[in-house]
Amino acid sequence: MMQPLGFITRTPWVTGCFFLLLALIAYGNAIHHPFVHDDVVFILNNPHIRDLSPASVFQPKIIEGPAAGLINVYYRPLIELYYRLVFAVFGSNAWGFHLINILLHGMNGFLLYRLLGRARLLPPEGALFVAVLFVVHPVQTEAVACISGISNLLLLTVILGCFLCYLRGREPDGGGALAVSVGLLLTGCLIKEQMIVLPVVILLFEALNLSGGQRRWGKCLTLFGALAVYFLLRRALLGMAVTGIFDPRGEYLLRFLAIPRSLLTYLQIILWPAGLHYYRSLDVLQTNTWAWAVTAVLLVIVTAVIRRMPPEPRRVMLFGTGWFMITLLPMLNIVPLVNEYSTILNFEHFLYIPMIGLLTSLTMFVRERGAAAAKLFPAVAVGLVLLSVPLTWRQNTYWRSETALFTRTLRFQESGRVRMLLGKALYFQGDYPAAINEYHKALAIMKDYAGKTPLPAVREFYRGFIKGIYFDLAHCYEALQNPDTAITMYDQALAIDPRDIVLYNNLAVVYIKEKNFTAAAGLLEKALGLDPASPLTMQNLAYCYVQLGRRAEADALFRSERVSDYE
Repeated sequence: MMQPLGFITRTPWVTGCFFLLLALIAYGNAIHHPFVHDDVVFILNNPHIRDLSPASVFQPKIIEGPAAGLINVYYRPLIELYYRLVFAVFGSNAWGFHLINILLHGMNGFLLYRLLGRARLLPPEGALFVAVLFVVHPVQTEAVACISGISNLLLLTVILGCFLCYLRGREPDGGGALAVSVGLLLTGCLIKEQMIVLPVVILLFEALNLSGGQRRWGKCLTLFGALAVYFLLRRALLGMAVTGIFDPRGEYLLRFLAIPRSLLTYLQIILWPAGLHYYRSLDVLQTNTWAWAVTAVLLVIVTAVIRRMPPEPRRVMLFGTGWFMITLLPMLNIVPLVNEYSTILNFEHFLYIPMIGLLTSLTMFVRERGAAAAKLFPAVAVGLVLLSVPLTWRQNTYWRSETALFTRTLRFQESGRVRMLLGKALYFQGDYPAAINEYHKALAIMKDYAGKTPLPAVREFYRGFIKGIYFDLAHCYEALQNPDTAITMYDQALAIDPRDIVLYNNLAVVYIKEKNFTAAAGLLEKALGLDPASPLTMQNLAYCYVQLGRRAEADALFRSERVSDYE
């Protein structure tokens, strides 16, 4: 493999350009895709996207309402800063965000190649294969073709840079590099919480003595000291050092028992990437017996294989397996990433960093199968890469629109949330009948969840979804010029939350369009009683009073200085 491709690794510049070109080839068809799903939330609908002040970027976000205890507390100010800086350059042009994602992914491939060689984990041809397959593997699409996948890309950049600096810092004159490694560790923690596992990976590296020299326990412990600083900072800012994973809601045991199923799912989509889709979920109420049995058999086989390997390859395979498990562990049903009711999220982008370890172990295993396997390795490696690229192209196309994305998801699993998301996408496309169909399916699912859960906070969580569905259905019926059904939908939403002034105003507008100003005024008076300072309510009510001939009351609202013009 190295003879025909030796020019690729001739100099770092050539190698780096090769990986950038490779990423552009594999993901170039995603550059002109629009913002979708989370991209819209984090960028287009971000009210602070133009604010570059440090206070705005680094101030923790407060989550309030019934869902506050059900949502994980994230503190990722550097991701927020990234979005704002890129928006300052490209504005609302999605192609700029996509281009950065793709180029950064290619750079990660280059850094991975350097790390595998610098840490003496694989020979050059093995390191090149792992890095190339990492770049073009179709499971990476969710992290690369999705703009908000940048958190995974940036995190891996920092992880690889931190590890490389640590390796340099292990040397007698490497004090400066070690300091940079510590700085990168803290930087990574402000990008994504998963960074905290890197010191554990490096501890495993030292324990296996993969460097071949003296173990540097003290320098490794320096990284753990930096982690302690991060946890203290997090506690000071958020009131907690870590996300509450040992919650009292009773599903922790169910999540733990489902770990083998999640693990087998991840292994399957790496080794056989068929049926890839967004919002991949797992139902923790389904039986796990078979998964535990299969996992136990796999564990026995893997242990036997590793034990029979020569000492050096054995250590590499242990490290690769450890990298896979350690970096996957935070997302392996431990943190409560509950999707809906009894399903937990097994996102494919969770594999962006862990798959490096699995590919490393498998590559070492194949190379140690003897001379015949070594001769076949280049051809097999090239074949896998060439097969992966068109699969990745196809997978990228599902991110061309929210309709395509969520329609594909529903081919593989039922989900109330995904039905809602597809309904919203169809609404904005103007396909109102199809949107209504999806919303009604979502409504039935969410009502079922709300009826089954015994926990009041969780029930309110689903009632919030139900209210939102009625609200969106009302918009659909308004667009179809069906005011009677729209009114019914708004009434259903108000029955769930009779203190929502937006619902009162929207319903009042329907009555105004129907020239029923008396009914509209009655609703707006209720809304004004809930929020006497609402300019929207006052303006709408003033208009109704004018139409009803109640000019004095309209003038009183106008003089409040919150109503600009009601005529």
